[in-house]
Amino acid sequence: MQVQRGVSVDGWQFSFERGQRVMIFEENRETLGKIATLYYLGELSQEDIAEMYGISRFKVSRILKKCREYHIVEFHINNKPE
Repeated sequence: MQVQRGVSVDGWQFSFERGQRVMIFEENRETLGKIATLYYLGELSQEDIAEMYGISRFKVSRILKKCREYHIVEFHINNKPE
């Protein structure tokens, strides 16, 4: 069964069906940022992103690690009591 899914993140509209490649993967800063946005803000799984770009889930995981290394993604944890 094909499941169509759509997501809108930071002004980007994505709509795809499982098993359908809709994005061409080109490793550059813009693509890394889009993948990080889809994962962290769009809450898509690494598997969904891998299917969108026609790459492996392991490649998505490595890309997310690169995003942290290149400071495309930075985390801020505020653990001060209110």
